[in-house]
Amino acid sequence: MDLDNSQPKLNYPQKSRSNLFLIGGVSLLSVLLVVTFVQWWPEIMSEINKPSLEERIPNFSGAVAGLLVDGVSSGSIAERVGLKKGDVIIGYGNKAAIDTANYEEARIYYDSLSHIKEVTLTVYQNNSMKPVLIKVPKGKLGMFTTEWTLLKAFVYDAVVNREDYKQAEELINKAETDKRYSANQILRAKLFTISNGNSQEQVKQRKDLVEQFYSKYPPKELTYWTGNELLPAGRNIAAAAMFEKYLEYDPEDVDTRFNLAASYSRTFFWDKAEKELDYVLNQPNPSVSDYGYSVVEDIRGVIALGRKEYKKAAEYFKRKMLEDDTNSYYPLVYIYSIAKLGDVEKFNEAVEHTKTVVPQFQNYQHRIDMLGSYFLTIKGNKDEARELVQKWKASPYVKEDLKSFWPTIPDSQEITDNWTKLMEE
Repeated sequence: MDLDNSQPKLNYPQKSRSNLFLIGGVSLLSVLLVVTFVQWWPEIMSEINKPSLEERIPNFSGAVAGLLVDGVSSGSIAERVGLKKGDVIIGYGNKAAIDTANYEEARIYYDSLSHIKEVTLTVYQNNSMKPVLIKVPKGKLGMFTTEWTLLKAFVYDAVVNREDYKQAEELINKAETDKRYSANQILRAKLFTISNGNSQEQVKQRKDLVEQFYSKYPPKELTYWTGNELLPAGRNIAAAAMFEKYLEYDPEDVDTRFNLAASYSRTFFWDKAEKELDYVLNQPNPSVSDYGYSVVEDIRGVIALGRKEYKKAAEYFKRKMLEDDTNSYYPLVYIYSIAKLGDVEKFNEAVEHTKTVVPQFQNYQHRIDMLGSYFLTIKGNKDEARELVQKWKASPYVKEDLKSFWPTIPDSQEITDNWTKLMEE
């Protein structure tokens, strides 16, 4: 069959064709089509240039959950695009980033789209709830994050910064009523209401609340979130109470034993920490992964430091530094242990060796200088020590370290006291 000839033809009578309006030899219909096309052209181009569905960014303003940036690696993409500690990521491309799982799902999804090279992050910055948009390449960005909710931020502020447990309870009660948060998110905020103090009243509050938690929630869920929420936040006494209770349900849980040992080591109960490690390691066939043994090394190093066994601590942390040159904690505590030994030559050698082995550690020069000022002071070189202090007097990094970093290191009170005293002179 001839397909062309098979099509029906429109047979206009000659009279009809001759009656079409003509303008300069051009039909009126053609003119009208051109005019219409010109009128619609901007709208047509707008549709053509409109981002694809994957590139259109919803308005995430008002989001109450996201990922809190705990830190960014030196030289990383995150650092280059302006992400910093304290930022909260609430959107990845056109997908909400309400938790780690959502963020990773979105990242993997966009990685699969070959036609898209960049993704837009929606971010809260500078303690503002007005989102900013940041373009980033696809893939991993080189940052450390924890899951964040506005509720947890407010509860944390009330409890940790102001010790206002009443307001924290009011915030949680309101959250349970208005249904803006999942039960899981509310539970994680509630954990921060467990007292972290040692007064008689605080001990009683902690004991009562731990009992309430374990009577209401699944024990496995409680020990998991204690390890992921309270430990990273430095709520070590509260965390220890939760881990102790969980071990009544499952005494052989290795992860919880190690987490309890970590809690004890951070609250300077060296014997208790060592006892928890030995409980696991003295089993006939301890079920410990390579990562677990790495955690054991960390805790043993801290125990040695706390017991003033500085040479042993230096050996632990030097070994850890050589195994993992991405962790800024190991080289710092290694140098600190050497400083405590009081040998000038070894201290200087340790500093230079560390800078060679861990090049990015030079980004923490303020911490090296804090150690240096302490070492110079105990060696009688107070003027040189004072010069180092003046160098960093206005630095926000030093102020933050004095508040939150150095208190986590055993026997570091001398360093912070020395720095504060020299700063005031």
